[in-house]
Parts: sequence; C-alpha cells; structure tokens
Amino acid sequence: MNISVPEELAEQVRAYDLPISGICQDALGEAVRRARLEEKVMDGIEAVAERLQATMPEIMRKKYEQGYDVGVRWAKKEASVYQLKLVAGEVPNARWQSDETIVELTCDPYIGEDPDGYELERAYERGVLEGASEVWSAARPLLKWNV
Repeated sequence: MNISVPEELAEQVRAYDLPISGICQDALGEAVRRARLEEKVMDGIEAVAERLQATMPEIMRKKYEQGYDVGVRWAKKEASVYQLKLVAGEVPNARWQSDETIVELTCDPYIGEDPDGYELERAYERGVLEGASEVWSAARPLLKWNV
C-alpha cells in the first residue's frame, strides 16, 4: 500500500522526523474501527427509528404534527430569508439559546398559547422548526440569488 501526501506536508513530516508508518497504521486502524462502529450502528437503523417512534405518546406525536403545520404555514406566509436561515441553523454565531427562543422570535403569532408541559412544548417547538426548515430547504434552490 502506498500513500500520497502534498509536498509541503511531506517536508514537515521529514523536518520533525515523524514515524510515518506508525502514524499511518494508527490512523488507518482508527478509520477501520470507526467504519465498523458506523456499520453496526446503521445496520437496521430504520427499524430502530420506527420502534422508538412507536414509544412516543400519541399526544406528543400530535403536538409535533401541530407544530409542524404551524411552521409550514408561517414559513410560507410570513417568514423572511433571515428568519428561515435562523430556524434552519444557518446563521453563524447566532446567540439563540434554545429552540423556544427561535420559535418565540420568529413565528410566535402563529403559535399562541398551546403546549401543556415541557415535553409537549418541546415536541411542538421541534415540529415548528422542522416544518419551517423543510419549506426553506424546498424554496432556497428556487431563489434567483445565492443566500
């Protein structure tokens, strides 16, 4: 097995007299270990997700769906490009502390007083953000300028 590295990197390795073979063996061994772990984790992951989804209480699924619908409506009718980028997590160094903060600052008029309890509120907020993000993902490629 041969490897190629940029000349600048090769010079630096030689300058520090680094043990190339050992470093490469360690790095390749780690890459194989990660690939095996990922393969184990991903094998049958759809069935795992389906099983986990079934463990969610019906009320949480309904709150998520309600939030999702609100997010889609808001994104289609009211949201600005900046708000959608914020909701989609595309605003670098945004100072928002939680999904709740983003929801309150963006589409709160569409939400009103709804969820009962923290877990239901989280499911609702997650739905709002994911619904709005999906609209943004679909609309973004259709914009005539790069945003």
